[in-house]
Amino acid sequence: MYVLFAVLTSVASSTGIVLLNKLLFSHGDFTFPATLTGWHLLITHGVLSAAIQLNVFQSKRLARKYVVWFCVFDAVAMALQNLSLTYNTINFYQTCKLFTIPVTVIIERFAGQAFPKAAKVASLALVTCGVALCTGANFNTNPIGICVGLGATIATGLVVVTTSRLQKSQGLSSSQLLHNVAGIDGLLLATLGPFLDYHLSHRILYKHYEWTTRSIVLVGSTCALAVVVNYVTFYLLGKVSPISYQVLGQTKTVMIYSVGYCIFDRKASAGVSVPGTSLAFVGCILYAWTSSKPSG
Repeated sequence: MYVLFAVLTSVASSTGIVLLNKLLFSHGDFTFPATLTGWHLLITHGVLSAAIQLNVFQSKRLARKYVVWFCVFDAVAMALQNLSLTYNTINFYQTCKLFTIPVTVIIERFAGQAFPKAAKVASLALVTCGVALCTGANFNTNPIGICVGLGATIATGLVVVTTSRLQKSQGLSSSQLLHNVAGIDGLLLATLGPFLDYHLSHRILYKHYEWTTRSIVLVGSTCALAVVVNYVTFYLLGKVSPISYQVLGQTKTVMIYSVGYCIFDRKASAGVSVPGTSLAFVGCILYAWTSSKPSG
């Protein structure tokens, strides 16, 4: 029951934060994705610290070497994701995420996991092809957007596998792991973010941006949703496999595409999106069925 609730929360919050970020970047003259990501993490750390003080959960330290490596991967992945959202359309941003499934499979294989069975590979292919039909049509991109998008895909795959393995190997709950890394991640991006953002717009948030009521509301909303997104992501990665989490991610992709394409890009073609959505749905059902079968 808790996992199902987390799945629904993940879909809703992830869809909301992507659309709010795109709205902020597209119409608010806000071109500071790396700095914004740092704020998201710092606020997440603050909320978790308050929860510890209220005895919602107990703090547990993670070895420094794990914290450092995780924070590097996570900071790079989140910065690249926001840069991808800035440089690319909603369609191409989500299309890059399609490659996270095969990238995760490859990373897990190098980490010692067995290669998925043929039935599971077939279901993953259906999911990927279905979402590709939805998001792969009618998108515009550029060389920088392609490089940033593919870099975000590889970095995200590393973070997903690392998050899952750290929780299991170090005996940490999702809240404990997130509390260990969110503060350092946030400080890293809040400090280095302005330098990254400067290459994007030749402006620094702390110096050149003129705040409006609209931008304050949008930034505040994305920060609030980021707390939910970060927590639910870590929770699910402690409960399901990295590949299963990526399949869930493709469900969010279809939802984000359906709403985002109509808001930010041209109206979606029903001739492409309907069969694509249906194919992705069949793939998700097949993956769930093959995953529920006993391994023997």
